Amino acid sequence: MRFDGFIGETYQARSANANAERCVNLFPEITGGSGKSKIHYLHTPGLAEYITLPDGPVRCLWAGDEKMYVVSGTVYGEIKYGGGIPTFENRGSVANDGRKAYIYSNATETGVGGQLIIVSGGSLYCDIGGVADGHNAHVQAATDSGFVSSATYLDGYFIALERDSNAVYISALLDGTSWPALDKQARLSSPDRLVAIAADKKLLWMFGKRNIDVWYNSRNADFPFEPVQGGGIRCGTVLPDTLEDLDNSFFFAAENERGGVSVLRTEGSNLKRISTHAVEVGISGTLSANAFRSWTYETDGHQFYVLTTDVIGQLYSKTFVYDVTTGLWHERAYWNGSSFDPHLAQCHVYTNPAYSGGINYHFVGSRLNGKVYRQSMDLYTDAGGAIRRYRQAPHLSDGQSWSFYHELELDMSIEALAGTPAITLKWSDDDGATWTADKVPVLTASSDAKKRVIWRRLGRSRDRIFAVTLHGINAPVSINDAFLELTKGTGA
Repeated sequence: MRFDGFIGETYQARSANANAERCVNLFPEITGGSGKSKIHYLHTPGLAEYITLPDGPVRCLWAGDEKMYVVSGTVYGEIKYGGGIPTFENRGSVANDGRKAYIYSNATETGVGGQLIIVSGGSLYCDIGGVADGHNAHVQAATDSGFVSSATYLDGYFIALERDSNAVYISALLDGTSWPALDKQARLSSPDRLVAIAADKKLLWMFGKRNIDVWYNSRNADFPFEPVQGGGIRCGTVLPDTLEDLDNSFFFAAENERGGVSVLRTEGSNLKRISTHAVEVGISGTLSANAFRSWTYETDGHQFYVLTTDVIGQLYSKTFVYDVTTGLWHERAYWNGSSFDPHLAQCHVYTNPAYSGGINYHFVGSRLNGKVYRQSMDLYTDAGGAIRRYRQAPHLSDGQSWSFYHELELDMSIEALAGTPAITLKWSDDDGATWTADKVPVLTASSDAKKRVIWRRLGRSRDRIFAVTLHGINAPVSINDAFLELTKGTGA
């Protein structure tokens, strides 16, 4: 019979006795048309090293005007591609506080403006282009050091949030090198400190620790931006590095004034909770702003919000991924040889490295060092390291009566595979406290691409959790369905 629930999202409840599901480096896709199963697993993308930068980690990737820029450690510059080899042009030094960095442009269709500002380490810089003295001449400090905690661009103005305040500054029109001292306005509607600003749909969103305000361009001569009446939201965030623009909404991790922690998305002037209780347990172990990173990307119709909590040595160091298309969560992880670490990537850009109107690629920056990787569903290792894919299925329990398990079968596709795939099964009868040794399956196949993966003589249990591991399979993988043959016991 079909093993209902085997294909599902990650959901590790606070009580493992209630639910202990995990889904790592596999993501569920709803099967369209008249597929033989309603939902199936696909493999997550792999990585290939593209370039190593002189400092790290990579804290921002940005593309525009057919160019790719990066902030990595304390260096800012352009990644170029010529003669088939990527190179790095160092355009300046920037402050590094260990947090994400951001790049914004004021380029227009007419070519007016065309500047970049960089927010890094609490300082704001402007890429002025050219070479003035032969040393880091492209980038200059646009404001006092330690002045800025966030920035954005809207309607011809760069807008900067003053650190530890409720005030925003605007630049001169289309000029990121000029910040008139009087062009400053404070948010007065809420006492909590602002932590981030962002622009979307001609509106300026101001994220505080407990409240969100929305401003618009009123074209007032004294200060052009004013609050939208009734546009405030009674929720905020202490985690500004989780704020992302995706699917015509903002996504972010939030902590409300009553202590609740969740992942939210905006829907107009409202908020929608998208995290599950299990994800909230997973991210609530630490609320240090330095521990959280997020990024987004889209592929094959899936839009992903990627959220990493990275606290070295902590149980809560994980990467959770929300698929906007399905509304389901999964995990991504780097296999360090003995256990799962958070995924290697912490920022993303989609661009064509040759700048010649060719094919665009996904690039991600490492959270560990100065490496930039190309990411693709056609890559099956993490820059040469084996990817471990893992599914910990839901509990199997029938009122605590005995069940005798005869056979578990996976209906899988493993394309262009040479040799025997590394697939194993283990199980736990005590909510995951202890596990059996890995059990190798019997493989039957009608072709190299089509595999029936079968385990037999699996013993008995009152409450069983099965877990399947796929390790180092350098080929496309999908799990289309699972089947379980069992006999229900009687008596105590």
